[in-house]
Amino acid sequence: SSILQATRKQQSADQTTTTITTNITKELQLNDHDLHRLYHLILNEMNKLRIHYPNKSDKETCQICTQIIENWSAYKSDIGQFWLVELDANKRQAIIQIVWNNIQQIMQKLCSVNELVQQLPLNRHLMKLERRLLANHGQCMWDTCQNRYNSWESLFVKSTNRLSNIELDCCYRFVD
Repeated sequence: SSILQATRKQQSADQTTTTITTNITKELQLNDHDLHRLYHLILNEMNKLRIHYPNKSDKETCQICTQIIENWSAYKSDIGQFWLVELDANKRQAIIQIVWNNIQQIMQKLCSVNELVQQLPLNRHLMKLERRLLANHGQCMWDTCQNRYNSWESLFVKSTNRLSNIELDCCYRFVD
């Protein structure tokens, strides 16, 4: 019964949020095409984000990342030990928060109205994704890194509001 009540509350909150989003997008005269264009701009800016290593150039950093990806089995245990054991929950959260803050800055730069950023469906999807990646002491993030399965995708498969391709691309980039 408590699970049913929680589900109903979530459905009610989702419907309220959808109504607010619809109202704001109507007030600002944003149609689906405008939202799609905005999401493309956001994705283009997200694609410009890079990992930076101390005392390394962008080229050196790219080479390090490529080497890790290509030789994942050799690095897997060390990275797993570091991510799941050595980093505490606060440090894992801080790492993901850096990415989140960068994306929020991109969205605020591209949207002239701050309320729009908060009400964009994409922003809500990314908030869900951020929470999911931090769940279970970072286990979901670790699973995603191993590419065993993208458990974060189940957030959106079960959702009543389907993600557009561009929204899904933005979510993939957030995880990258």
